[in-house]
Amino acid sequence: MNLIENAKNYIARRSLQKEYQAIRRQKANVSLEQARNIGVLYAISDEETYKTIHTFLKSLKTESRSVIALGFLNDKKVPTFLHQGVYNSIITLNDVNWFGKPVNQYVRNFFREKFDIFLNISTSDHFPLLYISACVNASMKVGKYQEAHTEYYDLMIKTADDTSQKELIDTMLYYIEMINQHKHES
Repeated sequence: MNLIENAKNYIARRSLQKEYQAIRRQKANVSLEQARNIGVLYAISDEETYKTIHTFLKSLKTESRSVIALGFLNDKKVPTFLHQGVYNSIITLNDVNWFGKPVNQYVRNFFREKFDIFLNISTSDHFPLLYISACVNASMKVGKYQEAHTEYYDLMIKTADDTSQKELIDTMLYYIEMINQHKHES
């Protein structure tokens, strides 16, 4: 990394830290059964990953539960296989500023929501996803374990580097339910 990239990353992370410290939220362990509003954040790497995520999103939505998803594409062009909609919006590199902060309407709308559970189901690390995860308003935030990001989540799932999207999702859901089951048994 060159000097300009290092400076840009430093400023971006300092800015995020400042914004994060100003956020006040009510933390709570929430089961999927109790959740009425779930936010999902994901990175799109290919069509197969998108299909896995799309299937997962459909399975989460019920009559009594809304699901709002926001996808990130680490590119400026949107492939034809992506379908944008009210509950499934996509941001690209065109939608982030020079520091990597997402700056479009989809993100502003996502931040206006109050989620019972927020899931960052991305298997990869991108600053726009970290920024959204840190600043989203949710009672319970769940994401993949990364030591540098522990303060932004309530539950982090440690997985192997080659863990598939489906395995990460299944593991997250398993531990969310395990924690809440243990809470009710105590």
